[in-house]
Amino acid sequence: MILTLKADQRIPLGIFDSDLTVAGNRAGLIVTTSIVLIAFLAIPIARPFLLGTVGVGAILGLALWWKHTYSSGAATAPNNKTEFDGMLRTL
Repeated sequence: MILTLKADQRIPLGIFDSDLTVAGNRAGLIVTTSIVLIAFLAIPIARPFLLGTVGVGAILGLALWWKHTYSSGAATAPNNKTEFDGMLRTL
């Protein structure tokens, strides 16, 4: 869907176009997991794609986590906790 200059006017791009927005919290995780599970079970041709994206995403996520955790700057930086770190820990 294309948003125009007027917020209430939208131009649909096709029959399957939607404005699905998923929150970035636990509820969004449940919704996203449910959509992927339904697609995995209902569309057999999508199974290799879904498994591949989950696998590649896991590898990239672990690589970024490893780089962030064990980078040379993280080991020498002082342990100054910010408000953002506190918010992340509460999630």
